[in-house]
Amino acid sequence: MLTLTPQARAIAALLLGFAYVTGSMSSIGIYFMLAITRLHYVTNRGTNEGIDVVMLLVGTAILLLGARSARGLADSWPRWVAQAGQLLALAGLVITLVTLLAAVAGRTDVGFSTGIAL
Repeated sequence: MLTLTPQARAIAALLLGFAYVTGSMSSIGIYFMLAITRLHYVTNRGTNEGIDVVMLLVGTAILLLGARSARGLADSWPRWVAQAGQLLALAGLVITLVTLLAAVAGRTDVGFSTGIAL
């Protein structure tokens, strides 16, 4: 079993939050939905919504990682790093919610699920 120190969890939350906000983790949602639907292209409206729901779950996991690591730390740099990771994950969750609303409304030109060549 892999055990991380609180400082390592804080750094991981920051880096994962940054990757989440920049869209580098969007392939998780895309490949998950491709495995479920067996479609070769992400063009189906339900697939776009599914990708955004998976990305909401990923963002929530990152937010919880940052909260868990910040809770046990004293007021020093590791806590600030964990809180920055929480802030990035929260910003990513807002972006994902907006793209989910756009997918529900029928817009397919915004969000994590566009612009990626498979």
